[in-house]
Amino acid sequence: MKIAVFHNLPIGGAKRVLYEEVKFLAKKHEVTLFQMSGQERGLFDLEKFAKRTYWFNFKEENNLPFIFNRLYSDYRKMVSLRKVHKLMAQRINDSNFDVVLIHPDWHTQSPYILRYLKTQKIYYCHELLRISYEKELEFNQDVVFFKKLYENIIRKVYKHIDMTNAKSSDIILVNSLFTKQNVFKAYGKDSVVCYPGVNSDFFRPISNLTKKTVLFAGDEEQIFGEEFKKKVSDSLPKKNTIQNFIRNKNGKDKKLVELYNRALVTVCITRNEPFGMIPLESMSCGVPVIGLNEGGYKETVLNDKTGVLISKNINEIRNAIDYFMKTPYNSSRMGKFARDYVKSKFTWEKHMKVLEETIQQ
Repeated sequence: MKIAVFHNLPIGGAKRVLYEEVKFLAKKHEVTLFQMSGQERGLFDLEKFAKRTYWFNFKEENNLPFIFNRLYSDYRKMVSLRKVHKLMAQRINDSNFDVVLIHPDWHTQSPYILRYLKTQKIYYCHELLRISYEKELEFNQDVVFFKKLYENIIRKVYKHIDMTNAKSSDIILVNSLFTKQNVFKAYGKDSVVCYPGVNSDFFRPISNLTKKTVLFAGDEEQIFGEEFKKKVSDSLPKKNTIQNFIRNKNGKDKKLVELYNRALVTVCITRNEPFGMIPLESMSCGVPVIGLNEGGYKETVLNDKTGVLISKNINEIRNAIDYFMKTPYNSSRMGKFARDYVKSKFTWEKHMKVLEETIQQ
């Protein structure tokens, strides 16, 4: 089959999913990429798998005074970006592709291109435009009236854009049951769960590494306050430290595997996380996870088996960390079970089976 692929994603978990999909599809099909200018070509380079790549220019840079920057940026996203997507759709429509696989454009989340494609279009929805849908992310800063008014209006405009684009898709794939529920609530469309996987041969336990860190990945400052990690750090035994999660954007993730392996536990507490690749990678490395009992974490972390699910409570997370610090054998026990669990349920083979079945429809 001739498959067109569009995305405008930054480096991150969503880009990893797309990378694995393109790598898989290129083995059986002819893949053509449609990408926006400014894409990073280091980690997750898709071009090496594609037969050809088309680049389309879109830039937000300007020399306007600061007060006009936001207005110009929004204008570009609502008008200029839409024109670029329409041009891409026309190129695809004229090229006899069998199907188009669409991933988000980080400017609008669901991309404009969905509106203009006449070819069968499959949209992989990693998440909704969260600032426009989630109550926790409502704009509540203490700013002047007109700035607050503009922010609230523009969020409603972007919400309408996101909804209109997503509703134009023929099939929607999602990364979790949590996202599936959100998609139906927001767009009124059913979707197919296509769980991301993890390469367990790469993300694997490394022997002879001292486990003495607590790896943090998430917005803990927003949830528990800026002094939270310092208070947690002060309560840990002196030999133990807190390590922030850092993904190497230009390397091959080898240091990331070591980062997981040096941890007794990985703490994932992003609010309403749609899915989360970090828990899978951590568990695949044999490291249990402390996660908020909400969002996608509820589908990846088995409470008291592959980690611990907690509520938004500072004492609960302290107790959970203390539990793994004082009983490292439980970290090892849960870590082994977690790796087996990931290898049985969250594999790229299962992901690609759903993707291939969807493309063939």
